[in-house]
Amino acid sequence: MTPHDLIAAFDTLAEAPDGVERLRELVLDMAVRGKLVAQDPDDEPANRLVESIAAEKANLVEQKKISRPRALELVSSEDLPFDVPEGWRWARLAELVPGDLTDGDWVESKDQDPAGAVRLTQLADVGIDAFLDKSARFLTPETASRLNCTYLQAGDILIARLPRPLGRACVFPGLPQPAVTVVDVAIARCGDLVFNRYLVHLLNSPMVRTQVDALAAGTTRRRISTGNLRRLVVPCPPLAEQRRIVARVDELMGLLDRLDDARNAREGTRAALRDAALAALQDADTPEEVEVAWARIASHMHDLFTDPADVEPLRQTILQLAVRGRLVPQDPRDEPSKLLFEHIQEERAGLVPPKKLRKLRAGGPIQKDEAPFELPPGWLWVRLGDLLVDGPTNGWSPRSSDSETAIRTLKLSATTRGVFDGAHFKFVDASLPDDSPLWLRPGDLLVQRSNTPEYVGMAAVFDGEPNSFIYPDLMMRCRVASCVDVSYVHRALLAPFNRRWFAERASGTSQSMVKINQASLRATMLPLPPLNEQRRVVARTEDLMQLLVRLNDRLSCAAACLRAATAAAVHHLEF
Repeated sequence: MTPHDLIAAFDTLAEAPDGVERLRELVLDMAVRGKLVAQDPDDEPANRLVESIAAEKANLVEQKKISRPRALELVSSEDLPFDVPEGWRWARLAELVPGDLTDGDWVESKDQDPAGAVRLTQLADVGIDAFLDKSARFLTPETASRLNCTYLQAGDILIARLPRPLGRACVFPGLPQPAVTVVDVAIARCGDLVFNRYLVHLLNSPMVRTQVDALAAGTTRRRISTGNLRRLVVPCPPLAEQRRIVARVDELMGLLDRLDDARNAREGTRAALRDAALAALQDADTPEEVEVAWARIASHMHDLFTDPADVEPLRQTILQLAVRGRLVPQDPRDEPSKLLFEHIQEERAGLVPPKKLRKLRAGGPIQKDEAPFELPPGWLWVRLGDLLVDGPTNGWSPRSSDSETAIRTLKLSATTRGVFDGAHFKFVDASLPDDSPLWLRPGDLLVQRSNTPEYVGMAAVFDGEPNSFIYPDLMMRCRVASCVDVSYVHRALLAPFNRRWFAERASGTSQSMVKINQASLRATMLPLPPLNEQRRVVARTEDLMQLLVRLNDRLSCAAACLRAATAAAVHHLEF
């Protein structure tokens, strides 16, 4: 492969979602393999360069400007990931650093002083090939002296010893005030014998990143030691070629920046048009206006929606329109919701024989200022608790079994997507009578009692076989009155205003797992349309949701194909 082949592929590959990033990695990979610029036989070979660096290092040790470096193991043929051009040589990273390669300084919060004159650079300042200059922390000169801090010099290489990503490197450009850095950043002082910007490109290349990942330690917070940074096996070209490589990398990265900016501009225009189309749909006041706005979206679907992530806002908009009475027209012949609500209360009352069952709890009155939006004529705001003939009740989580048993309990993942998926279950060691209330039956409404803030309160309707599953303690089960369409209630619980309701009422000390209680679930407000309109809303919503499923599948497939094609094209270019 030649640099011309690489540039010819830029326009095509840069259109992929991760295309520019893959091309950046490819440019760096070609650079450190000696494939980006031509070799010049008149260049002084890298062997002499490494010898000169060793001599300079020995001179600095003799002058007591740096400590005597620890001996490095020789690079063996087994350490070499690929062949390098003639005139190059393999070396340990420490062999290419004429000055020292050390940690930054251990500086605690109590050592910092906003009025100090010494800048304390942070891990966040170290970007990939760019000093980001994000932090604004300081020390006094007296504190820096007491801590025996190493002052940074313009041209030093800063290497991040923590993610993300691990091992990223940049050149310190120098600042108006004196500067030091923290212990999580390593400092490589290059001098004039090696081009610091070549070493930065080298450290940021995929070849070195792979070594860094292999040498890092830790599970939750991976870190690479400065000792392991010294050991990195790296290719060293002649100094003159290092400068040609950096110039070529800069040229190609600039081209990729322009391609990326152009793609982002096009994406910004598309996103603005998509958001405007969604806003027009959301603001439609009548079912007729909704149909017009939807027709505009449908006619430009392939242009407006190009990423699977685009589908979710459209899905949320449809659910919100459904519960606001804007998805289907109202029919004045439908029985008003006020009468329907009376039928529901009659059914609930008939299920409570005196002294046999506890009285079903009501959801509680709704104040005028509680309603999140205005309802169509004939609709009624109610609380979920006023529609239930059973529940909410928490499930049970007996000990799981490694072998097949007579009882299967659902996992949280069975309802996380908002639809029931019976493939997510586990066997448990337990025995239950056939009439146990833990057994699920078709039409049961399942609500996640505990999950992350994003998913707590997620609801699904059980549509499996009777007595085939029980439900866990992290779910609540509800049964709605027979004169209410449970599928409508389900969609109302998934609507954006109710998802916010659950998120606001969730409690817990850990934001990774929060909970809602039965009282919050009973108090959830629902817009109640006439029963016939509930069914029309469900039918129309289902039609649109199936269209979105097909759209999401198509976009996901297209994205996967594009990623695969990009990976294959990059692989072809590499070889």
